[in-house]
Amino acid sequence: MSDPIFDLDSWDTMFPIDDDTAVDSDGHFIKRMDDGMALDLDTGRMHFTTSWPKEEPDEFSEGYDDLDDF
Repeated sequence: MSDPIFDLDSWDTMFPIDDDTAVDSDGHFIKRMDDGMALDLDTGRMHFTTSWPKEEPDEFSEGYDDLDDF
């Protein structure tokens, strides 16, 4: 599980569920607009946030090429 993101406007905690989507403690879906800005999809309000966690590449991301092994 990723580190939580903090909403600097409402002092709320958001929990990432995807690279650019999170859920806050009220159950609202939050869409990342920029590293320090997010849009509440339920209310339409913009929020300033702490930085979103950096996703590390997995075996299906760019940078891994297992086809060369065959």
